[in-house]
Amino acid sequence: MAIARKNERTPLQRFNGDRRRHPDRPVVLCEGDSWFAYPGTNLVRELHALSRRKMTMLNLQDNGDEVTEMLAGKQRQKLRKRLARYRFDLILFSGGGNDMVGEEFERLLLDAGVGGSWRDWIRMDRFERRLGQIRDSYLDLIGLRDDGKNPACPIVVHGYDRPHPSPTGFKLAGLNVSGPWMYPGLVKRNITKPADQCRIAGFCIDAFNDMIRELATEHEHVHYIATPGTLKRTEWADEIHPTRAGFKKLSRKYLPTLRRLLPATFRSQPS
Repeated sequence: MAIARKNERTPLQRFNGDRRRHPDRPVVLCEGDSWFAYPGTNLVRELHALSRRKMTMLNLQDNGDEVTEMLAGKQRQKLRKRLARYRFDLILFSGGGNDMVGEEFERLLLDAGVGGSWRDWIRMDRFERRLGQIRDSYLDLIGLRDDGKNPACPIVVHGYDRPHPSPTGFKLAGLNVSGPWMYPGLVKRNITKPADQCRIAGFCIDAFNDMIRELATEHEHVHYIATPGTLKRTEWADEIHPTRAGFKKLSRKYLPTLRRLLPATFRSQPS
């Protein structure tokens, strides 16, 4: 088995191999951003560990992906093909954080020199348009599910905890590899007080969470996992990514929902 797994070099080859070897296990499609693909550990790895590695997972997630990218162009076509070809027991989806507070965060802001308070420095026209684009992408995901072989397949989505703008990006071997994402744009717009920076970032993420939660209530078989207030300040590895302990903590927020959706796999897991 180890040799066979080694020869399965692509995610699709590994997925098909696992399906053949373990036909009794639930089949799960994973698509998302860095909360699903962060190096070391991430939500997908922690959820797989909670299942005692008894899920067959097709992993499409990638670091830095925006939800508008996942549901457009070649990525959308790949997702559509997978949903049209395979039957899944569950779809795990993570997206929207990069769209809201990623590298183009600055475009949502006005210069603090205009006066007023932190709310006045958010370009609400652009912000609401961005939020609408994200919502449309989620609606497209639901539509792709309905058009393929999986019209009743549960989609599990999550909110984001409130991030903390800072000069800290993702480091590898002590070197900054990517980020920070919010902090440079805030400083460029002369928003330099940490309290104001946190309020603006929190407002953006709260609005996203409210939109996703409402979307889940409006659409059948879409389940929202609330994460705000989960992480301590020390459980953030950088501006927008949790530590290993943070991801473990977040994964347990999924358990009540996963026990309902995949009881044979998750029913014995303690809260």
